[in-house]
Amino acid sequence: MSGDEDELEQMAQILTEGVVYKTNEGTKQLNGDKIRFSFVQQLRKLMRENSDFKKDFTDLFRSSTGKVSVSLRESTLTDLSKGRDNKRPLMETVREILEKYVSAKKKSKYNDTINLSKFVEVEQQDGIYQAENFQKLRKEDLV
Repeated sequence: MSGDEDELEQMAQILTEGVVYKTNEGTKQLNGDKIRFSFVQQLRKLMRENSDFKKDFTDLFRSSTGKVSVSLRESTLTDLSKGRDNKRPLMETVREILEKYVSAKKKSKYNDTINLSKFVEVEQQDGIYQAENFQKLRKEDLV
């Protein structure tokens, strides 16, 4: 993900609303819960595996006093994973995390990505179906 506004907007929409598959039986919706959970799980794994990325990502979370806040990072990621945020719409939280993720990746020069490709298609008894709203993003741009 390059950080391009269109890409960020598309990914934020997918993480917020989920994906839609057209099957022979009609339209199937996978809400964003599983996708957000997978995204946060993989993001935490990236932080465990790369201390530079973790530091750069964490540095973007500041408390009201301006200090770096690990607890703010963790509570924001937990809220994102569970799809809740009492203070603002979920889309805002999603966009914030995506922007911080892209920024930290650039700063740390970390090349690993979060792989959400398992949500690009769904296998049913009568075939494999592509997610319609993933079509705009190339597979390697997923995150």
